[in-house]
Amino acid sequence: MARGLFCSLKVESSIAVSILIVAMNNIYPVVAGRLWGFALMGFNLGVEVGQLAIVGIFLPIGFPLRHRFIYQRFLRVAGSVAAIFLAVLWLVERMFNITLPSL
Repeated sequence: MARGLFCSLKVESSIAVSILIVAMNNIYPVVAGRLWGFALMGFNLGVEVGQLAIVGIFLPIGFPLRHRFIYQRFLRVAGSVAAIFLAVLWLVERMFNITLPSL
């Protein structure tokens, strides 16, 4: 395996693990505080410009709803479960250098 590919696999696997940890912490809080999302954004800032676009679209919608029952009990958990699922798929693809079939 080429050195550059190995480095890329490690970086991309680390990103997937960070997304997985933040999403799991949303459902079962282990680490207190609100810096997780900002740490994740800072980690991915130079790599994932698309994530910033999604945050830019969701933030004005989600921020005012954050204290509502439907957000607390459904949207936050459902979004976190979706992020966990996608992060695990991404991590498996990166760690084993495979391409899983599209859903």
